[in-house]
Amino acid sequence: MEYKIERLGVAGTLACQFEHKGHRYSAQVDKIPLGGGTGCTICPENGFDELYTKDHVPLTEVGLIACIEEFVSELEEE
Repeated sequence: MEYKIERLGVAGTLACQFEHKGHRYSAQVDKIPLGGGTGCTICPENGFDELYTKDHVPLTEVGLIACIEEFVSELEEE
């Protein structure tokens, strides 16, 4: 799967919208303001309900793609 990744703002947040089995999702990896570190969050495109979160994800395109692929893998297992 090919992903179109965008960098948002000056903090370096990376975001990507993707589709899996007819459902659209929004994923992002960014710095966690309190406590430091980074985290990946994946939500349905039409809402803010967090479906998946993971801490200590590298703030890189590779890190975001790995987070998305892990999320999709978990969906496949259900």
